[in-house]
Amino acid sequence: MTQNIIVTETPSELRRLARAVLRGNWKKLFVGMLIYSIFAVLIPNLVSVTVKSLSYTVYLEGYDMNYDFPAFLYIYQLVMIGILQFGVYSFILHYLRTREVRYDRLFAGFERFAPVFLVSLLVSVLVGLWSLLFIIPGFVAMFRYFMALYILHDDPQVGVLGALRASKWMTNGNKAKIFLTILSFIGWRILASFPTVILDSMILRGGLAEVPDTALVIIEFALSLPAYFLMVYSETTMGLMYEIMSGRLRKTPPAGNGFMPQGGGSVL
Repeated sequence: MTQNIIVTETPSELRRLARAVLRGNWKKLFVGMLIYSIFAVLIPNLVSVTVKSLSYTVYLEGYDMNYDFPAFLYIYQLVMIGILQFGVYSFILHYLRTREVRYDRLFAGFERFAPVFLVSLLVSVLVGLWSLLFIIPGFVAMFRYFMALYILHDDPQVGVLGALRASKWMTNGNKAKIFLTILSFIGWRILASFPTVILDSMILRGGLAEVPDTALVIIEFALSLPAYFLMVYSETTMGLMYEIMSGRLRKTPPAGNGFMPQGGGSVL
């Protein structure tokens, strides 16, 4: 049965642990996040702006301009985002447990496409339904099922509903810590988003009207590189939180100043 271990480490302690784990390997893991972003962001955006038949035009009255609604992009993200996110989790967990960088793990979601897709879809639906009541229940639901894909990764036999139930149990008493840990990256996220925010503002104001759409997609992708570098840091931190919550990583007794792996857990 999935354990319910309360994470006592503060967000700053988890981030410090992540930095220690990443020491000497930041660049290698950044390449992994870059590969992920190519498939999650760059390719679908390029297809969306290149093949116009996959989009339809919407007039934005407030900006007095036409907007090509990227139907293909939204469908692609609906189907693929969970599959690719599962790959990121597999990539990070494999690194944490072996110190080996395996880029093929980024595509682990395709090995179990159906259950991974269904878990991701059900989480999105449940979060969406709770969000209809109010934003706070939506956030609670998001953190309640935050560990579902991690659990499915480690236990292929758990099933779709089993992964959701296990995540609900595992995050009991930990949802606030998940929220605070994610929130602790907000300053870095704002800094990393500045280049793309400026570019998007220029696009909306028509300042880059003469630049081809494909070029804009590539430019925006390049300006997003700081965000993908930050993704290495944040995903490693959340992966370590999962390792603690699942019992694979425990504080070393008696002082409790360090951590040790338990039964195939993370190597520190």
